[in-house]
Amino acid sequence: MIEKDTSRILLVEDDPGSAEFTQLLLSGSEVDFDVEVAENLADSLSTLSDKSFDLILLDLNLADSKGLGTIKSVHASTPSTPIILLDRYRKSGELPSHLTRQS
Repeated sequence: MIEKDTSRILLVEDDPGSAEFTQLLLSGSEVDFDVEVAENLADSLSTLSDKSFDLILLDLNLADSKGLGTIKSVHASTPSTPIILLDRYRKSGELPSHLTRQS
């Protein structure tokens, strides 16, 4: 039997339904994921100061931060950890305004 590797993911998501759905999607994978959820930028930065992760899934529209400022803050706290951005677009391929200007 082949043993599964476990990847540690920090999911930064303020919508409980979206967080639950993301965790459900990850649970169907061949890889085991240890997912920790932070509901806002402040909680994510606190968590990142204490723990390391293999990947960060980052919502760009948090209650306490939006857009490029969110990305910069998280990246500054853990520059070597890959970040995948989570956001909803109005039209396929259209960038939201908070990604096209400084926040």
